[in-house]
Amino acid sequence: MSTPKILVRVPDDLVPELVAAGLAEQATTRRSGNWEVVASWLTGAGTVISLLQGPETIGWLAKALFKRKKDNPRASTQYLTAKGEAGELRIPITESTSVEDIERLLTATLFPADRDKR
Repeated sequence: MSTPKILVRVPDDLVPELVAAGLAEQATTRRSGNWEVVASWLTGAGTVISLLQGPETIGWLAKALFKRKKDNPRASTQYLTAKGEAGELRIPITESTSVEDIERLLTATLFPADRDKR
């Protein structure tokens, strides 16, 4: 049985690493349906990928977003927005934001069925 996937638009910078890690595949469509991750500190329109559903994917994505924010600090507060079947959530990314905060946001919006399992 194959692992379920969703089409999600993610920042361009993350796509090669997600694919190399085996957590995503390039999608053949430009439409992402209802799923999207937007990090205000990453540029680009985003790329639609077929993302594996699972805790390892959420953990990897949260750590990658957190690392890129730490590598690219700006004076002003930045925001991470995730949109999925459970709605849209946005959190400010500050010095006190943790990887776990990002993981909770992604789980709550992209994979709400996993929310109670974590």
